[in-house]
Formats: sequence, C-alpha cells, structure tokens
Amino acid sequence: MNKGSIGKLKSRLNIVDLAGLILAWSVIIVLFCVMPLYHKDGYSMISTLKYKVIMRCGFYALIAASIVFLFKIFDCIIEKKFYLYINKAKETDLFMILFVFLGIISNSCCTVYSDLTNPEVPWFKEGSLYGQKGWYMGLASYLVFFLFYLILSRCMPFSRYIFIPVIAVALFTFWWGINNVYTLVPRVTIALPLALGPRGMYLSKLYFALDMKFDYKSAGGFISSMGNINWFCGYTSVVAPIIWGLYIDAKKKWEKAVLIVSAFISLHMIMVNGSDSGLFALVVTMIALLIFAIGDKEKLLNDLEILAVMFLAGALVGFVDKTEKIPRLYRISVLEKVYGFPSLVMLFIVIAIYVFLKARKEKFNVKAAVIVRNIAMIGIGVSFVLYVILTAVNTVNGGKVPIIGTRPEFIFSDSWGSSRGITWKTGLKGFSLLSGEKKFIGSGPDMFYYSLLQIPNEELQKMIAYFGGQRLTNAHNEWITLLVNNGILGLGAFIALTFTGIKKCLTYAKDHPGLICVALSLISYTANNMFSFATMMNTPLFFAMLGLGMAALRDSEKPSPQNVRSHAAPKKRKAHKH
Repeated sequence: MNKGSIGKLKSRLNIVDLAGLILAWSVIIVLFCVMPLYHKDGYSMISTLKYKVIMRCGFYALIAASIVFLFKIFDCIIEKKFYLYINKAKETDLFMILFVFLGIISNSCCTVYSDLTNPEVPWFKEGSLYGQKGWYMGLASYLVFFLFYLILSRCMPFSRYIFIPVIAVALFTFWWGINNVYTLVPRVTIALPLALGPRGMYLSKLYFALDMKFDYKSAGGFISSMGNINWFCGYTSVVAPIIWGLYIDAKKKWEKAVLIVSAFISLHMIMVNGSDSGLFALVVTMIALLIFAIGDKEKLLNDLEILAVMFLAGALVGFVDKTEKIPRLYRISVLEKVYGFPSLVMLFIVIAIYVFLKARKEKFNVKAAVIVRNIAMIGIGVSFVLYVILTAVNTVNGGKVPIIGTRPEFIFSDSWGSSRGITWKTGLKGFSLLSGEKKFIGSGPDMFYYSLLQIPNEELQKMIAYFGGQRLTNAHNEWITLLVNNGILGLGAFIALTFTGIKKCLTYAKDHPGLICVALSLISYTANNMFSFATMMNTPLFFAMLGLGMAALRDSEKPSPQNVRSHAAPKKRKAHKH
C-alpha cells in the first residue's frame, strides 16, 4: 500500500471518529435531554412509552455503532491502538460483559415468555426477554443499555462540558417538580409531536407536554415528566450529583455562581420530594464527597459551601412547612426530622468551620486531613454495623432494648422503611425457594413477579396479598431484585461492575476534572436503589454515566505525540555484534 493510499485510509478513519462522536452525542441528547422531558399522563403508561423511545433509538444506534466499531477495529489493527481499549477500564468492561452474558443465559433458561393474548407489537410480549408490562426491564432493555455503555466509553472524548445540556434539562425538570410538589403553577401545556417511525410500529409520535400542574389522578401521583415519587428520585439520584461534583472542581467565580444556584435547586427538590430513598442517597453521596474533598483545601472549602447550601435548603423547607401556607405533598421521610431548626444549627456549624479554614494562612496539613478522613470512614463503617446489630437484636427481642426499643427505625417489621421490610422479606423468601440452579442463574430478567407466583408457598402468597392485588414487580431493592432475576452470579457481576467503576473514577478523579461527577452519580444511584428499583428513567443513565467514566480513563491513557511510536509498536531490539 503506497503513502497516498495510507493517507486516504487515515482520512476515512478520521471521518469514522467523527461519526462515532456524533453517535455518542446523540445518545447523550436522547438519554439526558429528551427522555427527562418526554411526558405522557399515566404512571404505567409512561414506562411503556419511554421504553418505546429507548428501544427505537437503540435500534438506530445499533446500526450506526456496528459500522463505526467495524472501522474502529480495523483502525486498531493497522495502528496498533489496542491499549485504548484495555488497561485502566478492563475490569469494569469484563464484569459488564459477564453481566450481559449471564443475563442471556438466565433468559434462555426462563420458561415464561408471554402471557399476553394481544400484544401491541411482537416485542411487547411479557417475558424475560422483554420484561413485565409497564416496566420492560428485561434482557432486551439491558442489551440496549450495554450498547449505550459501549458507544459512550469508546466514542466520546470525556470533558466536564458534556454535562452542560444535561444540567440545563435537569434544572428545568427539578423546577417543574418543585412546582408539582407545592402545586404553585397553573396548567400550561405545550405538545410538540416528533415523528420517529411509521404508524403502528414502535412509536408514532413523541409528546413533550410541559404541564406544570400536579396530576392527582395518576396512580401514586405524577411529578414532573417522571411518573411518581420513586421514578423522580431515581432520575434525580443520577443527575443531581453531577452538579455537586462540578462545583467541587470549579474555580471561576461565574462558574461557581451558576453551579451554587443549580445546587440549591437540586437539593431543594430532593428535600421537598420527601422520599426516604432520595434522602438516604443524598446523605451517602454527601459523605462520599466530603471524604473525597478532605485532602485538598480548595476542594474542601467548595464542599463546605455545598453542605451550607444543603442545610440552608433544609432550613427553608422546614420553616415553609411550619407556616402551613404552602401545602406540600409526600411527608414520609424519617430524615425530615432534621428540617427547619436542626438544619439551621448545622448551617451555622458548617459556616464556622468554613470561616476557620478560610482564615488559616498556614499550609494545609494534608496528613492530618487524611487521618481525619480515615477516622471518619472507620466511624461510618462501625456505625452501620452497630445499627444492623442493634436493629437485629431489638427485633428479635420484640422491641425491648432500652432507649431504642420503641423506635420504628430500630425494628425490622413489614412497615420498616416505607414498607421495604415486607418487600425485602418477600424477595429473599422467593430467592430461598428457587431451585438449586436457579439460585445461580436466576429466574430470568424482570421475572421477579412471575417467579413468586410460580412458587407454591402460603407465606409467600400472603406477602404478595399485602399489596392489595397490585403486582409486586420488584423488591424495592435493586440487589435483591437482581438476586431473584439474575441469580447469585448475575448479582455478583453487577456489584463488581458498579464498584470497580466507582473505584476507578475516584482513583483518577483528582487528575481528571469532572470524573468525580461520574463517581458521585454511580454512588448516588446505588444508594437510592437500595430502597428503590431500576426503571427506564434511571438505569439507562447509570450505564451512560459508567460509560462516560470509562471514556475518561481511556482519554488519560492516550500517549503524547512524542510517545506515539512507543505505544503503537514494540521497540526494535538491537542487533548483536558477532
């Protein structure tokens, strides 16, 4: 091949890189900008319609990605660039592939394929491949999420500026949600039809009905464009931490000003939403952010500013509630006890610490900060273990342990954690009754409800009846749900890909601005889903954020121009003199 031919080939490969970039941005826009605003009345209907959007876009993405990746593989062969696809991100990639592979095995061994006599279109039959009606979190969905992960991790050059459109849409959605929870803004509807396919196939139109009024008629209430409280918290848990992570690395005054206002809106939304899972995720994420920032004075000061805004939001929500002039929906959280005056006290404590650190002109003692961080981590771990032990002992003894005995949070009952006690017990009981091989491979993706129905156990059926005839599609704990659906092996692979991704992002976050956003998002999603579940609104975003994190790791592996040769090909050995 002559030099002219090589030049033309490289030019074509550059076009392929551009095509990959456009494809990656298309995924970002659809997932983070289109999906959050896409709205249709009805709690169960919104899941189906969002599923249609995901699957239709996944279909087009698969065609485009197949072409792009084919040329990228060819580029790797001729340029010897395989180092870009292994090394730092290899563990997460391997566990991701393992999780998908185990899902395929679980699906192939599932006996439930369809119970619908009249499916809307062929792929909307219920079963492990498609998922349950109204949820559609079957194997097909996870394959599309995996595709989005591959596209973003391989085709998107990571930069924190990627999050600008993400935050813009999120802030509108948060503001919309605040209006819904307080029922402040009258009904204003704008319908924008967008044709995505022929009528009768997949999806005919997209409607963005920007309706500010809370929908009381929908099951469980309808917040913003998300559905009910759990769906909204799922979305918020992935997107809101991006704002806080960006603020930690912010240096310019205008940038900090924009982000601090954004942080207040996001934190205010989480608090007025009133979800236990959302507030639990907030606490866990803020602790993780503080631990990350504590070794750097500038980052620590920025983190204290975020904490101050958080407690300010808590104080304002509490005092507004006490006036009773603006009624608020959803008062179910145990953590709401810290709203109002307790939050105001914490605000003054944070301000005092901030002023003390700001006034110190001496060099920041990193070693002392690390010691404090380690002590804090040990304290958090010990507190968690102590809570589990005390709750277990208090529950076994019928709530007779002194001081904590009568407190509901220290008694694991059916109503514990907004009825998470009964859902967790149901899921674990269902798993224990699975056959030997099913314990390892699961009953099939999204087959939680059907697997429980097929087990002849009176206790289990009583647990299902607890929900008044409604379908128990998950355990309100993603890991327990995956344990039943994907088995021990599938759950293990998912936990591994999650924590290797978090660890990698935290390890390189100090050297790569914006990577802390990915780590916080993954942490927050995981914490929220300990009391919630995977949906079409939060789980695709989780896979997308993980893909962006791995893209950042690959960017950091690209060699400088003077070292391209050393990465592209092995060094020649010196000839031996005879």
